[in-house]
Amino acid sequence: MKAHYSSTLVKQANAAAHGAVGVISLDSPTLERVYPFSQQSRDLAIPQFRWLDKEGTPNNYLPQLKGTAILSMTATAKLFAGGPHTPDEVLCRSKNGQPMSFALPVTAKIHNVTKLDDVKSPTSSPSSKAAILR
Repeated sequence: MKAHYSSTLVKQANAAAHGAVGVISLDSPTLERVYPFSQQSRDLAIPQFRWLDKEGTPNNYLPQLKGTAILSMTATAKLFAGGPHTPDEVLCRSKNGQPMSFALPVTAKIHNVTKLDDVKSPTSSPSSKAAILR
Protein backbone atom coordinates (compact mmCIF):
# COMPACT_ATOMS: atom_id res chain seq x y z
CA MET A 1 0.00 0.00 0.00
CA LYS A 2 2.89 2.38 0.77
CA ALA A 3 4.19 2.09 -2.80
CA HIS A 4 0.76 3.03 -4.16
CA TYR A 5 0.62 6.21 -2.08
CA SER A 6 4.23 7.04 -2.97
CA SER A 7 3.27 7.42 -6.62
CA THR A 8 3.61 10.99 -7.90
CA LEU A 9 0.31 10.65 -9.76
CA VAL A 10 -1.52 9.47 -6.62
CA LYS A 11 -0.04 12.36 -4.62
CA GLN A 12 -1.04 14.87 -7.30
CA ALA A 13 -4.57 13.44 -7.56
CA ASN A 14 -4.91 13.64 -3.78
CA ALA A 15 -3.72 17.26 -3.80
CA ALA A 16 -6.18 18.13 -6.60
CA ALA A 17 -9.01 16.41 -4.73
CA HIS A 18 -8.26 18.66 -1.76
CA GLY A 19 -8.36 21.86 -3.83
CA ALA A 20 -4.75 22.28 -4.96
CA VAL A 21 -4.21 24.24 -8.16
CA GLY A 22 -0.52 23.36 -8.38
CA VAL A 23 2.12 21.11 -6.85
CA ILE A 24 5.58 22.05 -5.61
CA SER A 25 7.83 19.04 -5.02
CA LEU A 26 10.72 19.39 -2.59
CA ASP A 27 14.15 17.84 -2.84
CA SER A 28 15.47 15.99 0.21
CA PRO A 29 18.82 14.55 1.31
CA THR A 30 17.53 11.02 0.57
CA LEU A 31 16.30 11.94 -2.91
CA GLU A 32 19.47 13.91 -3.58
CA ARG A 33 21.55 10.75 -2.95
CA VAL A 34 19.58 8.55 -5.35
CA TYR A 35 18.43 11.13 -7.94
CA PRO A 36 20.36 14.42 -7.64
CA PHE A 37 18.55 17.65 -8.45
CA SER A 38 20.96 18.27 -11.35
CA GLN A 39 19.72 15.03 -12.97
CA GLN A 40 16.08 15.84 -12.18
CA SER A 41 16.42 19.21 -13.94
CA ARG A 42 18.22 17.61 -16.89
CA ASP A 43 15.46 15.02 -17.25
CA LEU A 44 12.77 17.70 -17.50
CA ALA A 45 13.91 18.19 -21.11
CA ILE A 46 12.83 14.63 -21.98
CA PRO A 47 9.38 14.76 -23.59
CA GLN A 48 6.48 13.09 -21.84
CA PHE A 49 4.09 10.99 -23.89
CA ARG A 50 0.44 10.50 -23.05
CA TRP A 51 -2.20 8.63 -24.99
CA LEU A 52 -5.51 10.32 -25.69
CA ASP A 53 -8.90 8.83 -24.97
CA LYS A 54 -11.78 8.98 -27.47
CA GLU A 55 -12.63 12.53 -26.33
CA GLY A 56 -9.02 13.66 -26.81
CA THR A 57 -8.18 13.90 -23.08
CA PRO A 58 -4.63 12.82 -22.14
CA ASN A 59 -4.30 9.90 -19.71
CA ASN A 60 -3.42 10.80 -16.12
CA TYR A 61 -4.45 14.41 -16.78
CA LEU A 62 -5.54 16.49 -13.80
CA PRO A 63 -7.03 19.73 -15.19
CA GLN A 64 -7.24 21.22 -11.67
CA LEU A 65 -3.43 21.35 -11.50
CA LYS A 66 -2.31 24.36 -13.52
CA GLY A 67 1.39 23.96 -12.80
CA THR A 68 4.09 21.93 -11.10
CA ALA A 69 7.58 22.75 -9.87
CA ILE A 70 10.52 20.91 -8.35
CA LEU A 71 12.69 22.78 -5.84
CA SER A 72 16.33 22.05 -5.07
CA MET A 73 17.42 21.72 -1.46
CA THR A 74 18.70 25.32 -1.57
CA ALA A 75 15.38 26.60 -2.94
CA THR A 76 13.50 24.48 -0.38
CA ALA A 77 15.43 26.16 2.44
CA LYS A 78 14.52 29.58 0.98
CA LEU A 79 10.85 28.55 0.73
CA PHE A 80 10.78 27.62 4.43
CA ALA A 81 12.72 30.72 5.60
CA GLY A 82 10.58 32.68 8.02
CA GLY A 83 8.15 29.80 8.37
CA PRO A 84 7.20 28.00 11.56
CA HIS A 85 9.18 24.82 10.69
CA THR A 86 12.47 23.96 8.99
CA PRO A 87 12.76 21.62 6.00
CA ASP A 88 14.66 19.14 8.20
CA GLU A 89 11.87 19.08 10.76
CA VAL A 90 9.22 18.56 8.09
CA LEU A 91 11.20 15.79 6.38
CA CYS A 92 11.89 14.02 9.70
CA ARG A 93 8.23 14.14 10.74
CA SER A 94 7.13 12.98 7.28
CA LYS A 95 9.59 10.08 7.39
CA ASN A 96 8.11 9.07 10.76
CA GLY A 97 4.56 9.06 9.38
CA GLN A 98 3.63 12.43 10.86
CA PRO A 99 3.20 14.76 7.87
CA MET A 100 2.68 18.42 8.69
CA SER A 101 0.35 21.03 7.28
CA PHE A 102 1.02 24.73 7.88
CA ALA A 103 1.06 28.04 6.06
CA LEU A 104 4.27 29.60 4.78
CA PRO A 105 4.78 33.36 4.48
CA VAL A 106 5.19 33.17 0.69
CA THR A 107 3.14 33.12 -2.46
CA ALA A 108 4.17 30.94 -5.39
CA LYS A 109 3.68 31.78 -9.02
CA ILE A 110 4.37 28.98 -11.48
CA HIS A 111 4.62 29.56 -15.22
CA ASN A 112 4.72 26.35 -17.25
CA VAL A 113 5.39 26.32 -20.98
CA THR A 114 4.10 23.31 -22.85
CA LYS A 115 4.54 22.31 -26.48
CA LEU A 116 2.13 19.72 -27.81
CA ASP A 117 2.78 17.52 -30.84
CA ASP A 118 0.69 14.71 -32.23
CA VAL A 119 2.55 11.44 -32.65
CA LYS A 120 1.21 8.26 -34.16
CA SER A 121 2.16 4.66 -33.57
CA PRO A 122 4.05 3.09 -36.46
CA THR A 123 2.07 0.90 -38.81
CA SER A 124 2.06 -2.80 -38.14
CA SER A 125 3.79 -3.68 -41.41
CA PRO A 126 6.70 -6.16 -41.15
CA SER A 127 9.23 -3.53 -42.27
CA SER A 128 8.11 -1.10 -39.55
CA LYS A 129 8.35 -3.78 -36.88
CA ALA A 130 11.83 -4.69 -38.00
CA ALA A 131 12.95 -1.07 -37.86
CA ILE A 132 11.58 -0.70 -34.35
CA LEU A 133 13.25 -3.84 -33.04
CA ARG A 134 16.76 -2.88 -34.17
